[in-house]
Amino acid sequence: MPRRASVLATAALGAALLSSGCGAFGSRVAADDHYRRALGLAQQGKLAPALEAIDQALAGSPSDAGVLLTRADILLLTGRVDEARRDLERARRLQPDQPAVILACAMERASSGDLEDGLAVLEEALARDVVGEEIRWLAGVLRLQLGRHEAAEAGFLALLERAEVTGSTFRVAARLGLALARAPASLDAGAEAFAAAARCDTLACLAVMEDLAREELDQPLCLAAARAAELQPEDLAVGLAFAGLLEIARRCDEAVAEVDRLLALRPERTTEVRLWLVAAAADARRVSFGGAREKIRHALDLDPACLEGIILLQRAVIEGKGGPEDLADLRRRIAAARETVRGSEELRFLDHLERSLP
Repeated sequence: MPRRASVLATAALGAALLSSGCGAFGSRVAADDHYRRALGLAQQGKLAPALEAIDQALAGSPSDAGVLLTRADILLLTGRVDEARRDLERARRLQPDQPAVILACAMERASSGDLEDGLAVLEEALARDVVGEEIRWLAGVLRLQLGRHEAAEAGFLALLERAEVTGSTFRVAARLGLALARAPASLDAGAEAFAAAARCDTLACLAVMEDLAREELDQPLCLAAARAAELQPEDLAVGLAFAGLLEIARRCDEAVAEVDRLLALRPERTTEVRLWLVAAAADARRVSFGGAREKIRHALDLDPACLEGIILLQRAVIEGKGGPEDLADLRRRIAAARETVRGSEELRFLDHLERSLP
């Protein structure tokens, strides 16, 4: 497996590594100038000076697990895997019950192809009652990849129970995990879990499916999703999630066909916008930029402030080599969005996007 084991888990880890506070590792590190400089340089992709800075931070705080995690992350980016693993193991000895340390060690092993070793790190932590949603999620993903569906199901059920209490977005992830774990034995049971994920939060469902696709779990999930759509053909949440998954899995013709079927059901405005965007993304993926532009315009006619639509349109115009009329239309869409959105970050984004246009 040539990448880190889970984007959801990596996002949680990244928050620990690339924030000034570095999670639970103490204010001493957060206040250290060398450490802050290393973080900034790493975020800019300047890895050699970032490594020099983190070495200086480590000299001042040799027993700080947060510094070691960050140094290991930079070393991994530079291809120095053996050195990174030594730093991770040292951090693990210093903070054996710190979730960010456990995740970092497990993901490094899994991303190097050692799925068994990565899972062993997580299961050892779970056996010591070191619990966390990211740890349970990553353990479930690795079990799925190793074909241990019953163990994965048990872990996802535990994650779902915890996530239901905390109101976490991992509720959706756990249900999708259950769909993958249950489908081999009972496709209908997998379909039921997929439908529950889609109805819980369709946008979160689409995001988690992107994560699963990176772990090459999108194709088996398509089986459960197709069955869910077959059993409940008029459930727009299920259909939208299925169409989105087809686009993620690069089955673009099928994705567009499913969107067309759902649009015929006359969905409400928000769902219709999402459907047009899924179909547009499918067109863009198969380099049919003219079709993508047309579909995005349908979405933006319904919701002029849809920033995702603006981003997709910008790509379809620039990468698709649209003509002057397409560029003029994009500028009009940006101006219309600016009149609608209120957040300062959104306005800054639109300004930046407009300045980047030719």
